[in-house]
Amino acid sequence: MMNFIRQKLKFLMWFVAIFFVAGLFFVGGRTIGFEWIVKSLPVSLLVSMPGCARSAGIIMRVGDYNVDLEEFQRVRENTIEIARFQYKDNFNTYAKNIDFDQEAIDSITKYALLLQEADKRRIYVSKWELDKAIREFPYIMPDEAASRVKLYPYYSMAKSQDGKLNQNTFKYLLSTYGKITPEEFSEEVENAVRISKLKEVISGSALVSDLEIKQEYKKQNEKATIKYIELKHSDFRKEVKASDAEIEEYFKENILDYKVEDKVNISFIKIDPKIFEDKIQIPDAEVKSYYEANKEEEYFEPEKVKARHILVRIDSSASTEDKTKARALAENILGEAKKPNADFPAIAEKFANEPFEVKHEDLGYFERGKMV
Repeated sequence: MMNFIRQKLKFLMWFVAIFFVAGLFFVGGRTIGFEWIVKSLPVSLLVSMPGCARSAGIIMRVGDYNVDLEEFQRVRENTIEIARFQYKDNFNTYAKNIDFDQEAIDSITKYALLLQEADKRRIYVSKWELDKAIREFPYIMPDEAASRVKLYPYYSMAKSQDGKLNQNTFKYLLSTYGKITPEEFSEEVENAVRISKLKEVISGSALVSDLEIKQEYKKQNEKATIKYIELKHSDFRKEVKASDAEIEEYFKENILDYKVEDKVNISFIKIDPKIFEDKIQIPDAEVKSYYEANKEEEYFEPEKVKARHILVRIDSSASTEDKTKARALAENILGEAKKPNADFPAIAEKFANEPFEVKHEDLGYFERGKMV
């Protein structure tokens, strides 16, 4: 029996050694290292080999849902932010009693189970639903997905003055504040909508028994008469004396309850700038220097071009001969329009007596990439 086990162990050691040596060679133009080998192994094998799983970044698995360290850290950080917003000035006091690691694990577990149930029920999201949810984020997020992405209105914040989405700004906001890519953000929003739809399906099909109705009625309507005596601590304050040692010991045990945020004493004089506007003369050189230093942030204006066109209108049912004549006229007009300092209105007026309608239109200004 022992010889059999030794033979199996020897075989396993050779197997591991072969994979390790393979990391020193090149395949397809790149080195195969230990990390590459780990990532190529099946997830089921990684989970059964904790060391390898950690090397691949897998720290947790819920059913078929694998959780890497980056996802766990993001959910934990967002959970802390939600608690900080909820408790505000009392956050430090309540945070001592909150296990944020466990909160993140519970959140991810519930999230993964709901997604797997949505898969079973074939609950999906259309492109229209996804686009709408991205525009309305974070107001569409169910509680089970609230810690997945930091709750900022990224779409609204990334819109330009004309109301259109600036993709570069959108990507920057997601990366800076959400610590997430646009693709990951889209996937998170889609999953959030799927969970919301799942909850609607479940709540719509829920059955309430007569016993449950009766119990809820009692809970909301049964009342009891309670007699009590109120004792004010101020009435006993004079009778209780604490020594300096007891006070000092209590303070040391509860020192965080007496923590005061840093404060500064500021003295200032309020000045209305309008009073001095007429008395201050700023040299042109200073104005130019300030503009050059701040033009990218305060005075940035996207590059724009003015577009105009001249249309030669012809009915779609016109004969081939008329279409040929109209094309020749359009090419003639194009030649005139390509000349330096071409006057489009004058060109349109010049050809106004042709048998076809010639019309000039000013299309206004367009940013780069906005004109088809």
